[in-house]
Amino acid sequence: MIFKYIKNSPLIFVLPALLVGVLSAVLFASMGEKTGVGLDSDSEETRYWIDVIQDVGGVAAYQHFDEKYANKEINFTHDLAHSFGEALYKVEGIDGVSVCDSNHGFGCYHSFFGWALLDNGLDVITDLDEACIAVYGEKGLGCQHGIGHGVLAELGSENLRDSLEACSTLNWQGPVGGCTSGVFMEYNFSSMGTRHLRDYVPGETHFPCTDVPEKYRQACYFEQPAWWVQIVNQDYGAVGKFCAEVEDENQREMCYRGAGNVAVGSSAYDIDFVIESCHQMPDQTGISHCIQGAAWIISAQKELGDIWQPLCESLVGEEKEICFNNISFI
Repeated sequence: MIFKYIKNSPLIFVLPALLVGVLSAVLFASMGEKTGVGLDSDSEETRYWIDVIQDVGGVAAYQHFDEKYANKEINFTHDLAHSFGEALYKVEGIDGVSVCDSNHGFGCYHSFFGWALLDNGLDVITDLDEACIAVYGEKGLGCQHGIGHGVLAELGSENLRDSLEACSTLNWQGPVGGCTSGVFMEYNFSSMGTRHLRDYVPGETHFPCTDVPEKYRQACYFEQPAWWVQIVNQDYGAVGKFCAEVEDENQREMCYRGAGNVAVGSSAYDIDFVIESCHQMPDQTGISHCIQGAAWIISAQKELGDIWQPLCESLVGEEKEICFNNISFI
């Protein structure tokens, strides 16, 4: 079962329902070349948004942000949203969590929680989790996804297991989504740290998923395709073969759904590209899970309307019905 997170959207992920989010993803990560700045920078962009937030407040400032970058691609606005999240935290503190949402690849969340953890230490995650639930409900997992990014950035990639265990103290304990998905995404992409793609070691294609406790492996395999896509230069056929190697059925399904999630994020919602990419999965089951995961991820972002429907229409029979009938179920 899967899910990705999205503001006010239980999202399963079909991930096993979606994740929402995503995120997860938001949960979809920005797959293109990074263009923004990291947590350690007092950038001109950050200073600009600090001034705006102080002048009109976080909510109005974020509306201005959306308007200012309305015609820009997500790979560009994700990093700018990091700067906004930094400014938001610096001006409004933890209470500013109600401003961020799933737009721009959850960039506002990522940076907001990173700064909150840097300022207050790991113990603050309980307060952050409560703040997320108060605003988005128990299934608004994009918020906790940002906490996961911040946890790993605070503890360091060498402490992956400790970061996952920290997530286990929060309210959401589903197999995918929320804090753990944020941890794995940060581990692979270091979006709050060096912004360096995790190196590939021959013979360790499935690391760290094969090295973490069983209860975290579905979350790991949902995020793993985002990293694979980078190391195989966008070869979704290769990604599908990697997913097919996963022995556990639930983990393998999550992997295929994660591939669909990645295809959405890396193509800026190009439906034809997503369908073509998912059809590179090695069998019909993999194709269906990939397309369903992509459809669920897009449908969770209400501002995108019904552009996801052609994805479900590309399936037939029961697979098509599942795609249409389980758009937001966590």
